[in-house]
Amino acid sequence: LNKGRFDINKLKFYNSDLCVEEHNHLFTFTINGKKVVSCSCWWDPSYGSIGGDGSVISVVFIDVEGHYYLHDIKYLYHSDKKKEEIQSALEQCHQVGEFVKANYIPSVYVETNGIGKFLPEFLRNEFLKMGISAGVVEKVSRVSKNLRILDAFDVITSAGYLYVNEKVKNTPWVAEFCDWGVDSKAHDDGLDSVAGAISSVPAKLPISVLSKQRKVSFAGKTYR
Repeated sequence: LNKGRFDINKLKFYNSDLCVEEHNHLFTFTINGKKVVSCSCWWDPSYGSIGGDGSVISVVFIDVEGHYYLHDIKYLYHSDKKKEEIQSALEQCHQVGEFVKANYIPSVYVETNGIGKFLPEFLRNEFLKMGISAGVVEKVSRVSKNLRILDAFDVITSAGYLYVNEKVKNTPWVAEFCDWGVDSKAHDDGLDSVAGAISSVPAKLPISVLSKQRKVSFAGKTYR
């Protein structure tokens, strides 16, 4: 049952991978048969301890008609309560790198409120080690969490413009969506991450393979 502000019946679920094709030195990206032209990836970090605030990264793609696709989300937890905070951060940066490679993400927004202040440099170093050319963009959130979530979801869900990948059902995100309300004390870490992605200026996906070396590299993959 939907107990919160948002109506889950307004979400449109799909079961499709991101398809990347290259013809005549041009890329085409499609989801569920629709051409997508941009994406936005947001990491809302925490130390990721079990039972604490979630450290969550999500990616939203946008198609040519302005529909939003919550294509993937990952909750970055570690189970070792004795693990040092720096070690936890480094471990999470590696998980973020794997997420970026899997989803062809050109850049990641990192919320730098709180513990996020030192993470961008860690993440850039991890991307370098993993051969990932995605950018890292530092973002300070000056809007309250409730207002950001409300602004991000209210209109596009009511209009039926938010599509959600079926695999997201295997995460806590759907329960967060159903339970959320302005005065709710339910978990909302995944909602907050997706709200950040929806609200951010999307990154344009690379469309041309042509360069001086006649190749392009992004998300750890090189095309010639």
